Amino acid sequence: MKHRKILHWDDERQYGNGFMITTAKGWAFYPDPDENIAEHFKGFDTAKEARAELKYIKPCTCKRCTGA
Repeated sequence: MKHRKILHWDDERQYGNGFMITTAKGWAFYPDPDENIAEHFKGFDTAKEARAELKYIKPCTCKRCTGA
C-alpha cells in the first residue's frame, strides 16, 4: 500500500499475524517525544481495520523521527 505516512505494510496472514504497519519517519500511531513510548509499529487483524487506523497516525518528534 502506498501512503506517505507508511514505511512498510506487511501482510502476515500466512503466519497467523494479520497485517503489520510500520510508520514512516516523522509519523507515529501514538506520537511521544520519548522514542521508547511513541508507537511506530502496530498490528491489525484485517486490512479494513488497518486502513481505518491510518487517520490516527500523527506527526512525531521523537529521536527516531527527527534524527536528533
